[in-house]
Amino acid sequence: MWQPKGDDYLYQFRIPKGIKILDIDLAGNKLEILGKEAHHIANVLRLKEGTAVGLFDGFGYKAVGILLDVTNERVLVELTHDKVANTEPPVEVTLYQSLPKKDKLELIIQKATELGVTSIVPIITKRTIVHIDNEKARKKMERWNKIAQEACKQSGRAYIPQISEPISFKTMLCGIKAEFNIIPYESEDKKGLRQVLRSFKASIPKSVGIFIGPEGGWDKDEVQMAANHGIIPVTLGPRILRTETASLAVLTMILYELGDLGG
Repeated sequence: MWQPKGDDYLYQFRIPKGIKILDIDLAGNKLEILGKEAHHIANVLRLKEGTAVGLFDGFGYKAVGILLDVTNERVLVELTHDKVANTEPPVEVTLYQSLPKKDKLELIIQKATELGVTSIVPIITKRTIVHIDNEKARKKMERWNKIAQEACKQSGRAYIPQISEPISFKTMLCGIKAEFNIIPYESEDKKGLRQVLRSFKASIPKSVGIFIGPEGGWDKDEVQMAANHGIIPVTLGPRILRTETASLAVLTMILYELGDLGG
């Protein structure tokens, strides 16, 4: 049987929503985990008392604890100490993703979370095929946030990316906050993404926005509107990428050049 050594643990769980590890007196404090998370610990993983576990609050902080009592509805954890969460990249990346068809956005959320995205904003563009009403959007939001949380647990992150409600392209343009923003658009006269990223030397931006078009591509007027708001059109190379491929490829390149991917 695996025995914990120091702060080593095999499993990571989300502490109750709204509680921040920074606000907890960790020394000898006890914390209850209820609901689905408790059921997962007791019935799926079948963890026993004495098992060391990792805990994260979704705001970027971790702690280590020992299971004291495990039942189907309630798990009691004794917190032993905090563990520095060094899983977040030095650059904050917001992905503005045009709503794709079917379950492609779920894949994008999962993989972008693993890679290190900070937030994801679904947007509705001229060529967006998918249209969802407010009620359906709320249900989708619940699932999207659950996917992001599960991806955090799997990848060892302590921060859960914020998934926003779908908004229109024009509305989105009015709320851009990142220091540096790019919009991939296939045109021969545009600079390549690698060229643009490697132009940063001493002044690496602290935040980046990525704007990914729908299956049918960006409308030229949208690209011009984006450029008018300071968003830089770039090319990703000679091949046309699917929307879900483009978002993950761009995120990977940015976090490789400006972040921590690659070590």
